[in-house]
Amino acid sequence: MKRKTWLYLAGFSAVAVALSWLLAGLAIRDRVAEVPFLFSTLAKLLVILLILYYAKISGTGKYLLCGRTFSRDTVWLALPLIASVLICYGAIDTRPGALAGAMMLLGVVAGVVWEELYFRFAARLLFERCGKYHLLVVVLTSVVYGGVQLFRALYQPIGVGVGLMLFVLTTAQGIFLTALYSKTKNILVPLLAHLAQDVPETLFHQFSTAPRGVFGTGEFLRGLLAIAYTAVGFWLLFFSHHIRERRQNKTRAAVALPPVTDVATPEKTHTTGGMHASGKMYTPEE
Repeated sequence: MKRKTWLYLAGFSAVAVALSWLLAGLAIRDRVAEVPFLFSTLAKLLVILLILYYAKISGTGKYLLCGRTFSRDTVWLALPLIASVLICYGAIDTRPGALAGAMMLLGVVAGVVWEELYFRFAARLLFERCGKYHLLVVVLTSVVYGGVQLFRALYQPIGVGVGLMLFVLTTAQGIFLTALYSKTKNILVPLLAHLAQDVPETLFHQFSTAPRGVFGTGEFLRGLLAIAYTAVGFWLLFFSHHIRERRQNKTRAAVALPPVTDVATPEKTHTTGGMHASGKMYTPEE
């Protein structure tokens, strides 16, 4: 990669760390707030507004929704939804209250939106060239995305093993979501895929005292999901793109027009004479 790309990557990582650190600190503040999830949610909404404002004044907002929301690539939205239910399912046996539940859901949605706008949209503006990413850029931006998720340990104690699995899974998720955005050119697609994982997981953890998954092996399924995310992500980024180009080339060859052949020009005919409009006779030499 060029030196300029490395500088962009350093700045991108620094801003991501700063934002995640700030949001983690506000989440700690939310523990003693009268309204749950208030300060962190407001900060996320502010980040969203700033990114959208920049997209508007810079003219880059057209890159948010320039592709179709639903196509054959969006079938992969089922992967995070099914996996999150299998991993986090638990009997609903708690009720945190209407206000807490509404603020929790708003906080999750706001968190997903700001992360997609920053880690997918902003990353595309910085690193995508001619519709493609450098492989190392995809990996490193996904590692940054996975790394900043560990800031939740500041307000939600997690063990070393759980933290390592969280890092691996979210890094793989970053590759998958980047691939979805690169293929569809529509930010709604990775946003919906992100929501499909985070919303069920958050709801089960908040409304169930034992969210252990359908088979009681959530950590094992998280490992499988990380492998699936990585495999599907790289397939969408590289192999699927080449297959599609090859098919398009075959289609063009099949419908190509036959070569144009020389059209025979009619032989010149000689006339023996005629009559002018005035009534006088003329010869071919005239």
